[in-house]
Amino acid sequence: MTKSFRFLRRMCVILLALIGAYHVVLWLVPMAFRKSTVAESPYAREVRSPKDEYRAVLQTWAGGGGLSPYCSQAILVVPPGINLAGLPEKKRYEVYSSTECDSFANHSPSPEIIWEDARTLQIRVSINHAALTEQTVRLRKRDASGSVTVKFAADE
Repeated sequence: MTKSFRFLRRMCVILLALIGAYHVVLWLVPMAFRKSTVAESPYAREVRSPKDEYRAVLQTWAGGGGLSPYCSQAILVVPPGINLAGLPEKKRYEVYSSTECDSFANHSPSPEIIWEDARTLQIRVSINHAALTEQTVRLRKRDASGSVTVKFAADE
């Protein structure tokens, strides 16, 4: 091989390495600085109390795909004027949280949120998932204001 051919071959290898490095930086660096939106943007559904004094908000975080799925839920009781987006003390308003999502025997989603009256909330949860594995659940029988009584019922 001649010197010029070896030089040309080295230059091609260096050029290809630089192109590869450029693409790695182009794709990986932005991913490292991107904020995760999974924990910050749950699916939310709300049920208002009969006199519209409070909202029971069910938040669900789910994802992970087929290899490592996850699902957790929380119910918060908040006055209607409070915006949950960006609220730092969300845990203060939590009356129910679960590390697993479940459904009832008739395939309706769990938990079920029912306002019995303006100051009494009933949360009905499924225990079907607990038949196979343990499930961590946190319950609180009063909301953050102390005005709303929360009742719980477990069902299949």
